[in-house]
Amino acid sequence: MPKAKANWDDESNEASNSFVSWGEVGDFILGTLTAVREVASTLPDRVGEMQKVYEFKVAECRYHLLDEKKNPIEPAEEPQKGEIISVGGRKTIDSRMQRAKIGQVVGLKFVEELPAKTKGYNATKLIKVFFPKNADGTPEMDEEWLESQKEEKDF
Repeated sequence: MPKAKANWDDESNEASNSFVSWGEVGDFILGTLTAVREVASTLPDRVGEMQKVYEFKVAECRYHLLDEKKNPIEPAEEPQKGEIISVGGRKTIDSRMQRAKIGQVVGLKFVEELPAKTKGYNATKLIKVFFPKNADGTPEMDEEWLESQKEEKDF
């Protein structure tokens, strides 16, 4: 067995959280939709249900992680251009994302927190979905990323 690299587990080498948590109004992601997956929900009242997870190649992004009491942690996370991040689906996001195509440029923004309709539940985070358009009105596609996917398939 090869010897482990020294200091591989140094704190500076730790992978950052790549799952957007929508910690503060104004948090956003603008990027290329690269994949849509379905995973089993981890929410106690949704056991057995499947949840969509959207993966994006970042163009611009800023979001806040949450502490144990669900308060935003400063400073905000700012993934670098080209990093892959994930966004968990929910009814409002899923209904709008049905029209998105893999390779399309998509924006999501946390615009408002609405009080919970049921006592004891968390407030509802209103996330708006945006589909940037080209000058001719067609959806903006990440042609460079799409081409790279064709090249990978050719291998």
